[in-house]
Amino acid sequence: MVFHKRHAQAQHSFTYSYPMFLLDLDEVEEIASESWLFGLGSRRFFSFLEGEYLFPGEESLKSRVLGFLEDQGISSEEVSNIELLTVPKFFGLGFNPVSFYFLRNKEGSLKWSLAEVNNTFRERHIYLLEPSESSGGGMAFVSSSEKVFHVSPFFDREGEYEFRIESRSDGLSIRIHYRKGEKPLLTATLDGAWIEFTSRSLRSQLIRHPWVRTLTMARIHYQAALLYFKKKLPVKPKPEPISPQTTAIPKMGFRDRFFKKLLTGYLKNLSRGALVFIHSDGTRDCFGKSDEQPRAEVRVHNPRFYRRTVLGGDIGFGESYTAGDWSADDLTCLLRLLILNRDLMKEYSWGPFFLFGALGRTVNRFRTNTRKRSEKNVAAHYDLNNEFFQMFLDPSMTYSCGFFSHDGATLEEAQREKIDRILSKAEIPEDGRVLEIGTGWGGLASRLAQKWDCPVTSITLSKEQLAYSRKLIEEAKLSERVRIDFKDYREISGVYDRIVSVEMLEAVGQRHLPVFFKKCQEILRPDGKVVLQVITLSDKYYEAYRKGRDWIQKHIFPGGFLPSVEALDRIIRDSTDFTITNLEDIGPHYATTIREWRKRFIANRDRILGLGFDETFCRKWLYYFAYCEAAFDTRTLGVQQIVLERRRMS
Repeated sequence: MVFHKRHAQAQHSFTYSYPMFLLDLDEVEEIASESWLFGLGSRRFFSFLEGEYLFPGEESLKSRVLGFLEDQGISSEEVSNIELLTVPKFFGLGFNPVSFYFLRNKEGSLKWSLAEVNNTFRERHIYLLEPSESSGGGMAFVSSSEKVFHVSPFFDREGEYEFRIESRSDGLSIRIHYRKGEKPLLTATLDGAWIEFTSRSLRSQLIRHPWVRTLTMARIHYQAALLYFKKKLPVKPKPEPISPQTTAIPKMGFRDRFFKKLLTGYLKNLSRGALVFIHSDGTRDCFGKSDEQPRAEVRVHNPRFYRRTVLGGDIGFGESYTAGDWSADDLTCLLRLLILNRDLMKEYSWGPFFLFGALGRTVNRFRTNTRKRSEKNVAAHYDLNNEFFQMFLDPSMTYSCGFFSHDGATLEEAQREKIDRILSKAEIPEDGRVLEIGTGWGGLASRLAQKWDCPVTSITLSKEQLAYSRKLIEEAKLSERVRIDFKDYREISGVYDRIVSVEMLEAVGQRHLPVFFKKCQEILRPDGKVVLQVITLSDKYYEAYRKGRDWIQKHIFPGGFLPSVEALDRIIRDSTDFTITNLEDIGPHYATTIREWRKRFIANRDRILGLGFDETFCRKWLYYFAYCEAAFDTRTLGVQQIVLERRRMS
């Protein structure tokens, strides 16, 4: 039973029946399985939607409660059990003004409580209640807290609350006294008797109080109307939130519901794996086969996610992640699952979504890799900050796929092995002149000069990499053998015995691939070789890819383009006298390489933030790593080490 009484200005009181549930957060899934009337994250007669509680987050409600305590300086190890006193939804409907969390230690004593208060302005605040006065053990304690959250339009935000919570063997009593100084303003009480949680008691509640859970908002507005029209109380202006514990509750409007329906209807066609959506309103949807791997879980924090994903396809999906609209329990697993269902994803090109793909293609044409544009495209990624790349690359600063020759190989060993394999395939003659197209941070050029003792010319369009690699070469005393120039590949002159390029071809762009290979033929001796390492796309998806634009091209590598092996072979044969004499796919090694980068990135996240980058930037890069790892894991992407030689005329 709920009772409210005003003491100031105009006296006013009311009483309502208000059944609440006490849920042990460790047992809530078990409770949900005991009765078809009660559902966890589903629209049942009684629905517990844990996504609607506390703050948005990737973790379970219990983990979020413990995380909140840690943020307040309270060790989660001191908490053994968490119970939640709340009002479940009725078929997903209803407004919950206040819920209480009871946090006990290992001895079973109540140590803290949280009061989660929701106002009618779609805001939520969490009050941490610490007992200031013991009153007999059990759950009984008294706590005071300054009022910092706007609830009623007939009170301002000044004053203090006193909470009195007492648990008895036969029930629970909660008293809230609101006052300014010694002047009482409001008393609110909640009194009730314990009823065992059974299917029978749920049926009884349903029969006795069928609509009570949906009447709360109407009752609030009715009482407000009495105070305003009958008792002539003035309305206080709503102040802006002042506490970090106050958050806005995302609103699911008509547009959000429309796009949610489109997206969930689309995902019902999922044929491989299992995908669980925990929506921003706390409801759950399951797609695919629940007993099949891979299995991934998505938590939606902001309903704009649905619109962004439906209208933006894979670009909107990624942008929504970096904006914090959703999170996943395992991001790489989720993206792997979506790739495995890629044939379903093709349907995004029909109807209105085709217009957005056309817009992407138009933007890509404007970003074609002319000499001037190439420099800007390279700078957009590689000139971020050398120290940033040091946060996740190995000491050699090699930013390409490694080769893990044995279990337990380190990232540094894998990168050295990869470089040595490339140079071995090049079969560099004694005193042979070598050109490297795409310097990176100088790792290959320095290794080449040290191990093969031959003259090396390396070119780059990154000013940051140029400065770093020149310093590296100078400190290694290799300046007489290695020359590094700031130059576009189209500006190269001279004649070389060997040309080596590691994962630079992706920056050339589709239109300019013939130009690149013609330039290589022009400057290579007749008996020379070109050795490339290049990321390639599966031939099956190449035609659709080359006509569009994806998240990577927009946010990570502007102007980037991945050829397929078949397309490369055709371009090489049509534009040059070269032929592919050796081809090796080392793609699976890239998934391992990226996992190592991601681990290092996460371990150094605080240091990256200290460089001036923000959380949105970090989320973008973590999405990038997961995106690529999943693509290499599923063999959608490969990495080819290719040797080119001139065709011999018979």
